[in-house]
Amino acid sequence: MFAGITFTWERSLLQAFRVHQHYCSAFLSSQAPPKRPSGSFLLFLKDQNSDGIPRPLFTKQNAEKWRLLSDEEKQPYIEKGSESMKKYREELQAFHDTLSDFELDQLKLEKAQKREARHKRKQKMLKKSLGRPKQPLSAYTCYTQSRAANLPVSLKQVERFKLIAADWNKLSESEKQEFYDKATEDKERYKSELEEYVSNLRSNGREEFIPPSYLTQLRREEKKIKTAKRLQNLIDQNTERLRNL
Repeated sequence: MFAGITFTWERSLLQAFRVHQHYCSAFLSSQAPPKRPSGSFLLFLKDQNSDGIPRPLFTKQNAEKWRLLSDEEKQPYIEKGSESMKKYREELQAFHDTLSDFELDQLKLEKAQKREARHKRKQKMLKKSLGRPKQPLSAYTCYTQSRAANLPVSLKQVERFKLIAADWNKLSESEKQEFYDKATEDKERYKSELEEYVSNLRSNGREEFIPPSYLTQLRREEKKIKTAKRLQNLIDQNTERLRNL
């Protein structure tokens, strides 16, 4: 009985904490902190004319221009950036002074979550640049892609999924075989690309990105090879003993 009461009390406390956290998040979103100002290079970038050049190329070209500028040419942007940063810090301190300790902790938590999200995005982009292959498709996913192309665009997503699932269940095994074959082919594609990806990771010194499932499979294969060698050694030893009898 007492355990149940404790559980109910803990659950109520947790619920109250989440409600308070929600209102603190709402308060922080309505009372947003001052925006961090642009650095000297970004201020220089704003003064340049893009002329419709794609943003990545525009940034790359002007980064080279910025690098070639003399210290005197850079100085106005550096001074403007310093002034903006000084003003930002004053406004940020004034904003922090209006918050309670809990709200400050909540603000730090949100910043940490954003940093983690940025880190994950960067890691994902880096893996993609190193040639990370797409996961293989299942037979059902292959069928879904094929079937979805023939459905009316007006259908809602939930209705589309329900209809596709019902149609899949009506197919016979022989009718499904086509999609099983596609899935097998895509699995072979993934296996080949994964080998190339792992090789690329090792050559670039990024072994930490090797998928854990690949390492597990690799250890299993190595264990099988060692076991096979050990058994072969035992067979050879026994064969040699029989010959010496």
